[in-house]
Amino acid sequence: MIPDSVSSFYLGLDGGGSMLRAMLADCTLKPIRQIRHPRSVNLATLGYDEVRARLFAALDDVLQSQEVAQVRACCVGLAGAEQHLDWLRAVLGERLPNVPVVAVNDGEIALVGAHGRREGALILAGTGSIGYAITPQGDSYFVGGWGYLLDDEGSGFWLGKQALRLLARCADEGRLDVRTERIMQTMGIQAARQLISWAYDEHPFTARKIASLAVLVLELAQAGDQWATQVVEAAAQSLLKMADNLATRWPGQAMPIALVGGLLEHDTLLRQRLLELLHQRDYTIREAPLHSPLEGAVWLARHLYPCK
Repeated sequence: MIPDSVSSFYLGLDGGGSMLRAMLADCTLKPIRQIRHPRSVNLATLGYDEVRARLFAALDDVLQSQEVAQVRACCVGLAGAEQHLDWLRAVLGERLPNVPVVAVNDGEIALVGAHGRREGALILAGTGSIGYAITPQGDSYFVGGWGYLLDDEGSGFWLGKQALRLLARCADEGRLDVRTERIMQTMGIQAARQLISWAYDEHPFTARKIASLAVLVLELAQAGDQWATQVVEAAAQSLLKMADNLATRWPGQAMPIALVGGLLEHDTLLRQRLLELLHQRDYTIREAPLHSPLEGAVWLARHLYPCK
């Protein structure tokens, strides 16, 4: 239960390509309750009704029996939601009547969490990939984040897709080897042609399954596999290009940039190579985020709607 002394609190929601997190915090931003649901809330692949149901389930879970009237403000950041922010505000307003709802893209809450303020730049590589920056003047810029069909280079999905493409190509050429056997083993299939049903027979489609193969690609690269090393190098170069594209809009001084997301917050070859490339540029690099995107969402809610 929330202590009686807490008169109001804040809600934050963070929806990525494979996970939905929610946090309830007090006016000092001390977490009261946190939950995580291993599910996507991507509007592009799930549709309005399913995303609405998943958001409401997360709110019910994190609020439990607490009075909605105690909520001072809520901030939600969802992957791929830039064109649906009005819808997000309206839908959450159904569950949180009379509560101010701040709806932003997932890049903004990740940036705020990483830098501890609404200023700076980030490169995010998880299931998908984006670059995002907010200048000292308050202007915001988004690069990448076009989704798995169009882009997401350097992401977990992109790395996983390279493994699937390699398997298909090697099967066509009749040269399955130890590397492709490891790919099939990780996928849980016994024959290369089973790749078709593995990749396509999923409704609704989620990118998480293909992105899970990124772990194998990174392991192969760490072990010195030439193909995997080339794939990781291409991923690092793509993420560097995002940073360079953001820097063209950054005013004057060196751009402070944070690395965020599951692929960049662990000591992988991708992170190591990207750091090498970034250090060759005139960037101020925050190698570890100060806080999580979820904490960034709560911070943003309180920043825009201070405690009474």
